[in-house]
Amino acid sequence: MKTKIVTFRFFITALLSGFTACVPAEERAQPKLEVKTIVIVNEAGKNVTVNAEFARVPAEQSMGLMFRKRLEDGDGMLFIYERDQ
Repeated sequence: MKTKIVTFRFFITALLSGFTACVPAEERAQPKLEVKTIVIVNEAGKNVTVNAEFARVPAEQSMGLMFRKRLEDGDGMLFIYERDQ
């Protein structure tokens, strides 16, 4: 019985791994989001500047930072929701 479970898990993992490889790169590309420079004051009173992409709608929020290979220092993403969650 244990062999069947392991085989099934391997199949699902292989299937999901191959799925993203089948999606063309242009479809995986991150949509262009609004970017604003925001300043945050930390505990020490020092200003920290962040170039924040604003993810406002569910499609942008669910994509988040997927398919990003890197994120530069000082860059980030701010998720804007209509209500507290």
